[in-house]
Amino acid sequence: MGLIAFMVEKKESLHVWGILEKVGKASLSCYVMQNILCSIIFYGWGGLGVAPLEDSFIILLILCLVSVVQVLFVILWLKFYKHGPIEAGRKFMTRLVMPINSK
Repeated sequence: MGLIAFMVEKKESLHVWGILEKVGKASLSCYVMQNILCSIIFYGWGGLGVAPLEDSFIILLILCLVSVVQVLFVILWLKFYKHGPIEAGRKFMTRLVMPINSK
């Protein structure tokens, strides 16, 4: 954590921080999407069943590909919406349970 904080302080202008900020706005959606995609890929729900592979490099490559897909999804999604899809649903459900009192 300290290394990341140091990097942010020294290199605030890096483009990667803006991308990570966008991913942070949809972190719950990314978490759920990663679990679904990896379950399909590695456990064979979609017929892939990559889990038995013994080549760690291929598995890491697939995980990197999943991460890239998530980042691209978030960048595209946030062009149209303020938060990720699950975050928006959570916010909507919270307002149903706890309506905002306007006085």
